[in-house]
Amino acid sequence: MRYATYIVSFLLTLVLISAFTAGAVGLAYVREQTALLPDLEPLLDYKPAVHSSVFDADGEEVFSFGRERRDPAKLSEIPQVLIDAFIAAEDKNFWTHPGFDTLAILRAAAGNMTSGSVQSGASTITQQLVKNVILSPEQSLERKAQEALAAAKLEKLLTKEELLERYLNEIYLGRGAYGVRIAAATYFDKALSDLTLGEAAFIAGLPKAPSRYASNAEAGEKRRAYVLDRMLADGFISEADHHTALASPLAFDEKAATFLKQSHYLQAALPEIKSLMADDTSLSAAGLQIHLAQDSEIQSIVERSLQNGLLAYDRRKGTWRGAVEEGATPALPSWRTGLLIQKAGQYGVSFGLQSYPLSKASIEWAQRSPAALEPGSWVMVELLDGYAELRQEPKVQGGVVAMDPKTGRVLGLSGAFKEGDSFFNRAIMAERQPGSSLKPFTYAAALQSGWAPNSPILDGTMAIDAGAGQDVWRPRDHGYSENGFVTLRSGLEHSRNTVTLRLFDALGAETVASTLEALGVYEKAPRHASMALGAVEAKLINVVAGYASLASDGRPVVPTFIDHILTEAGTDLESLNAEASEDAATDAQRPVFDEVTLAQVRSMLRGVVERGTAWRAFEGAGYELQGKTGTSNGAKDTWFIGFTRNLVVGAYVGFDTPAPLGSYETGGKTAAPIVREVFDKVDPAFRANDYPFPEGAYIETIDRDTGVPGEGSFPEILRRSQ
Repeated sequence: MRYATYIVSFLLTLVLISAFTAGAVGLAYVREQTALLPDLEPLLDYKPAVHSSVFDADGEEVFSFGRERRDPAKLSEIPQVLIDAFIAAEDKNFWTHPGFDTLAILRAAAGNMTSGSVQSGASTITQQLVKNVILSPEQSLERKAQEALAAAKLEKLLTKEELLERYLNEIYLGRGAYGVRIAAATYFDKALSDLTLGEAAFIAGLPKAPSRYASNAEAGEKRRAYVLDRMLADGFISEADHHTALASPLAFDEKAATFLKQSHYLQAALPEIKSLMADDTSLSAAGLQIHLAQDSEIQSIVERSLQNGLLAYDRRKGTWRGAVEEGATPALPSWRTGLLIQKAGQYGVSFGLQSYPLSKASIEWAQRSPAALEPGSWVMVELLDGYAELRQEPKVQGGVVAMDPKTGRVLGLSGAFKEGDSFFNRAIMAERQPGSSLKPFTYAAALQSGWAPNSPILDGTMAIDAGAGQDVWRPRDHGYSENGFVTLRSGLEHSRNTVTLRLFDALGAETVASTLEALGVYEKAPRHASMALGAVEAKLINVVAGYASLASDGRPVVPTFIDHILTEAGTDLESLNAEASEDAATDAQRPVFDEVTLAQVRSMLRGVVERGTAWRAFEGAGYELQGKTGTSNGAKDTWFIGFTRNLVVGAYVGFDTPAPLGSYETGGKTAAPIVREVFDKVDPAFRANDYPFPEGAYIETIDRDTGVPGEGSFPEILRRSQ
């Protein structure tokens, strides 16, 4: 008996010693891990990373600066149904535990021991918050211990409501969305208050695997069902609500599947954005709301019109390069790969169960190309009007700018066939020879100095001294024709080089150059005759701005891409800079041309479209337009700038390494159809062309060919004598 008592006493002592030792070791471990805890200040003084959002003129977000797209919400702004969904999905004991959930940890530990590795961490909402803000995502027992200790400490310093608000603004929810407000907008294009139960359950289910649930519809549906089941089990919703939410389909906003991407338009806007910001401000952390002048409809029209114009040229002058690899990536979203088939001698393209006939134009294009149509090969096509059209990315490039002439607001811009990884923006960066599209400025300068549209001028051979050691320059016109004396109007409508050069000689190089500088076409224009014919390279955006002056009130027009920028505090950066702008009253505010000159040059440019070098491109348009073609030496660049009272659109086409575009490729044939398509598709208000008749002018009927008054029926605008 005494022996048995001795054994029991020994064992109890051993247990007590072991327990004491384990406790001591555990306490030492806790103290060690506590000492290693990071500073909790980032969570106590919580300032979530914010991004700067970019919106188009319609208020749609088109880009986001910053790694984390986040728009913090107060807990009072977050609907209870969404709060309940997160509690049910992530931490049902959130309101009662001290920062960690012991039972959940034991369940996770058992699972981890079974798997032999750390598979589940049983992290509470507080622990997740700690992990996301101040700890690394490392999966280890030491890191989990620090997470639990930090969470327990944090629970003593912040209320549950404060912790939950921080969590719901911090958590990553897939597709670039951080926090619940951005998630609601990204997936459903909704405000938080408008979310349904089903939508709230979907968002609450995302933290476990945001990328998987956001991209896999079936997985997303299953995760939503799990959250709804948990909400029912925890008493947050009724059976009826549960049934209704499960039955409701998940209707994602179309834009949710596409990350916001930088564009050529935004690239063009960046210098203006940065000019309004303080030098030490970071776009990615400034929390700005940047509102562009970009009109989404016009932007889409501009992009597609340029693509169609370049594809049309490729059909005329390029060769089809042949089949593609199966599953090749389309250059444009509307293109797709299909299997080329041939039945009863007819070519078609098959897409599994459906097939479409290959268009006659595609067959003819392929037949005159080295590559042959081989049934069984894969081809890139676009489906149009029930036919498959062969497609390939053209080697030729170009740019288009659409601008409001009264304000300089750039409504749309495209600087490439497609905006890919290369950000060479031809609309604002490329310097190309504008050719005859620059001639209207010389004519306008002549009209401003006293010439008239019906003034006679010689259209004939001339020789120009090109300078020391250089051959005499003998400029000629298309077809080497000479027409004798013509009117200024005829010279511009038919783009006569010798007429323009004689005007240049009469006005003087300084007058023409200073006019182009005043309009912003060139920063410093060269003082030689070739400038008048557009042989000096210029940027499309600057030439379009010059035409905007002709389309509006004659004042220089500065292109602008920004409507306004709001700071995180709601202050308008434009208004902060307004005082400086008002103090900058310079010659730039004075008209370069008066109302009579503008009316005359518009009338002459209307003649270019109706019967001059652009008539074929606008035949049957059904609306009135002013414009001018431009073709550089060797037809390496082709231009057209057209305008109405409310819109200016300019386009150029050319190879990045300048090379001839080919026979008969001119501004009227290559570039003008692009501008025509834009004007055809924009809202009719942009085609309004009802300019008021200017004071100081009168109408005189003349002979359009000779310019002689009283001998014809053409109504010419003439200036009244002072």
